[in-house]
Amino acid sequence: EVVELKGALLKVPRSQLDNDLDENEYYINDLIGLDVFDTDNKYIGKVSYIANLKNEDLLAVKDSEKKEHLIPFVKELVPEVMLKDKKIIIKPIPGLVEKDSEE
Repeated sequence: EVVELKGALLKVPRSQLDNDLDENEYYINDLIGLDVFDTDNKYIGKVSYIANLKNEDLLAVKDSEKKEHLIPFVKELVPEVMLKDKKIIIKPIPGLVEKDSEE
């Protein structure tokens, strides 16, 4: 029976979720739409979706020019997620987020 559900998308009403998440755990829907800034408070874009890969998740961040940047959602690159402030802070490392004018 479980094999039939493998890879299926499970949707549960928010009211039925247990909100006892561990530190650094988030619901995907809470991350979508958050503003993303680097550690110098430079605006990068908004989270448009989360790509769930086998070994990691990627934040898909769309900038003001509609260019998409995929950022590994790991503590080393994403040191802060501030749900109340609706923002995420990323570490700016070379090649992570490149604007066309900078290439």
